Amino acid sequence: FELPARAAWAVQELPSLALPLLACAGAPAERLNRWPNCILLAMFLVHYAQRTLVFPFLIRGGKPTPLYAFLLAFIFCTYNGYLQSRYLSQYAVYADDWLSDPRFLTGSALWLIGMLINIHSDHVLRNLRKPGETGYKIPRGG
Repeated sequence: FELPARAAWAVQELPSLALPLLACAGAPAERLNRWPNCILLAMFLVHYAQRTLVFPFLIRGGKPTPLYAFLLAFIFCTYNGYLQSRYLSQYAVYADDWLSDPRFLTGSALWLIGMLINIHSDHVLRNLRKPGETGYKIPRGG
């Protein structure tokens, strides 16, 4: 059994976006009153908003997704969304001065660079084929 590519992608990624939002909206999360926790969770949410709400709707066509692959991705995203949001909202303890710590600044810069590379790479891959082409294309250059 196979699912349409766009729908499969959006639904399989959705738990990583929805579960942190539910964690924020649900019971009071004592750690989310700290800026470092909020920023880290926001970075996670920005990534998954792009993967869930933007990327699937930019895909041109795409081969159907096997149900098994969809289920594995859905399970991964469910655990990922739960663990990230649970840790940052209930357990992680970061002092407010963590925002100026070189580790936080370096990690944030790497996150931003990675996000930009990811978005650019998606754009390159989407545009390998001209409209109407169906053949296999190999990206060149980067």
